[in-house]
Amino acid sequence: MSLLLIQLCLGERTGTHWDFSLPVTEGSVITHLLLIHNLWPQYAVTLNHAYWSIGVEYQLYLLFPLLLWVQHRLGPWKSMAVITAFAYSLWQLSHKLHVGNASDFGASPYYWALFSMGMSAARLGPRGPGSTQEMSLTDKLAVSLMALTMGLWWAVECMRYHGHVADPIFSFFVGVFTLLVLLYGRQIGLFALVSRIWPRPLLRWIGARSFSLYLVHAPLLQLAWLWLVQPLHLQSAGDQVLVEMLTGGTLSLLVASLFYRFIEQPSHEWSRRLTSP
Repeated sequence: MSLLLIQLCLGERTGTHWDFSLPVTEGSVITHLLLIHNLWPQYAVTLNHAYWSIGVEYQLYLLFPLLLWVQHRLGPWKSMAVITAFAYSLWQLSHKLHVGNASDFGASPYYWALFSMGMSAARLGPRGPGSTQEMSLTDKLAVSLMALTMGLWWAVECMRYHGHVADPIFSFFVGVFTLLVLLYGRQIGLFALVSRIWPRPLLRWIGARSFSLYLVHAPLLQLAWLWLVQPLHLQSAGDQVLVEMLTGGTLSLLVASLFYRFIEQPSHEWSRRLTSP
């Protein structure tokens, strides 16, 4: 769909965020088909700028058995500390040696750490109302050392770049915060509060289609800008964003629902049939 729209009407630069997706070359198409486009800066965000992360995800799925083995051997907390230290060291090495595309939209090995945090949250999460899993002293020391190291690194980055912190380091603290929310959200009543504000069926409906929405939104937002926002000649940036979000957002959600029904759902069913005994 992205390639077709680029061929028909989205192939010219317009000064919007979509410009990152252009130009599309033979290398862009081949590396995207192989899901290794994120390893090259010249291909990572071309074709559809949102797709840089699809390569990261696919590579994480290949690593998943290894991450599970480390967690099984060391436990959820110590494995998280070890994987985080290794992943961020690898990212820093890639950055210094200028290999593997160490940009914010590149190989991103630090996502291994975030993936490990999600695995730990799933393993440590409450098994019943009010239940928790206690941390041992060594687990607490491992997590504390990990957080202290990243905090010091953040401070150094702030001093070096005058307050700007690299996204990979900021992502670590977002990951830890999310881990704590997943572990203790039930105890503090957070999930019940969210369910009252947003009805659970609506959350499930949106959540089921969220990945399809991620896949289709970028070119559709550009279409909304080309066909509606630009012709209206709106002077206020706020008005442009509002019209873009209302029209492009609605269009993206409609197409994502179709994509989910006719592509994503059948893919899941096909996968289940392949793996069923």
